[in-house]
Amino acid sequence: MKTYLCFLIVGLVIALGKIAFSQIIPVSENKQFAASSVLKASNVANYNPSNVFDFTQQTAWVEGVKGSGVGEWIAIFLGKLEELGDISEPAVTIYPGYQKDWNSLTNNGIPSKLKIELFLNDKMIGSSVIDPESKGLSLTRIETEISCEKFSAVKGIVWLKVTILKVQKGKKWDDTAISEIYCNFRKANPHKIKETINRFCQGVMKKNAESIKEFTNQPIKKIVEAFTNEFMYEADPTTGPDCSNDPIICSEGTVYLFATEGGDGASFAKFVWINGKWSLKGFNYFNSF
Repeated sequence: MKTYLCFLIVGLVIALGKIAFSQIIPVSENKQFAASSVLKASNVANYNPSNVFDFTQQTAWVEGVKGSGVGEWIAIFLGKLEELGDISEPAVTIYPGYQKDWNSLTNNGIPSKLKIELFLNDKMIGSSVIDPESKGLSLTRIETEISCEKFSAVKGIVWLKVTILKVQKGKKWDDTAISEIYCNFRKANPHKIKETINRFCQGVMKKNAESIKEFTNQPIKKIVEAFTNEFMYEADPTTGPDCSNDPIICSEGTVYLFATEGGDGASFAKFVWINGKWSLKGFNYFNSF
C-alpha cells in the first residue's frame, strides 16, 4: 500500500510539473485578444485588449484590478505557424501608457518594466524582460528583439503575452494602460505579402490602374495622391514614393508598410488579408510622445 501511495504521489508531482511548465492558450483564431482583467468601459471609451492592435493611440487596453496592475497581462493571437512561415527573428514594439493625449498619459499608470513571451501553442519559444526606466530610456516607446528557441513543429498557434512587472504611477488614477503592441516577424512572408506589396508600390509609381485595383476600389487618382503624400522621399521629391522599407508583418493577416519621417513619427499603409486577397485599408500617421 505504501509503495502504491509513493508511486501515486510521484505521478501526481510529475503531472503537476507538466501543467506548471505548460501554458493554457488564452487566444485563438476566433478569439484573438485576451487579458487577465479589463477596466470597465466609461461613457466615452472602452479599454478592451483588442485596442492594442488597432494602430491608433486614441485607444488603449487598461487593466481592471485594484491597485497598480502589476502582474496583469494581455495576450494577442498572431496567426497560424503554417501561414506565417519563418518566425525566428521577431521584434516587438510597445507603446506603454494611455497615449491619447498628454493628460491621459500622465494621469494613468505607465508600465515601466514588462515581460514579453512568444508562444507556439502552449510552449514558450522566446522571452524578453524590458526595463527602460532603469536605463534612463523613454517609457512611451519600447522595442526589443526576441531570440527564439528551435522547434520542430510545422503548424500551430503563434501568440504573444505581455505582463506588467512594474508601474510608474499616474497622477490621478491607479489604472495602468498599454496603447499599442505589435510583433514584427521580419523573416515571415505570409501569403507572399512582400512580393505583393512591391507589386502595389510599382503600380502606384507607374499609376497602373490594374495593379492598384487589385488592392482597393478607391479611385486610382486618390490612391496615388495619398500614397505619394505619405511616402514621398523628403530629401528628393522627384524620386517618387519610397517603397524601400520591408513590411511590418504583425500577423498572418495584418501587415503595415512604414515610411519613417524622423523622431518617433511614421506614416503607414495598412494591408489586411480578406477573402483570399490583400486589401489596402488606408493610410495613417503614427506618433509617440
